[in-house]
Amino acid sequence: MNSYEKFILAAVAICIVGPLMEELIFRGWLFQRLIATKLGPFGAVGISSILFTLFHFQYQQILPIIVLLIYSIILGTIRLKTANVNYTIIAHMTSNSYVLFAPVWFH
Repeated sequence: MNSYEKFILAAVAICIVGPLMEELIFRGWLFQRLIATKLGPFGAVGISSILFTLFHFQYQQILPIIVLLIYSIILGTIRLKTANVNYTIIAHMTSNSYVLFAPVWFH
């Protein structure tokens, strides 16, 4: 497998598969379970955002973790306001694509 093929596979994983699975888990299944508890909508956004951030704890510095938590709260708020996980899937795919391709586009 050449480097171009590896890049395409990585791009599909980072820009499509990862965001799809993460959103279905954190702002789909988990969010739906949490919102039905005493925690309500704010608890659902908060807890799913914290767990999402902990899931991405591979970052060694605090700033990326804080940014990720804020971004996750934004996605949770989108999920809450629209009652539709599809919007968070699209937002997550878009942001991951930007992070991956920005160095190429703006080089």
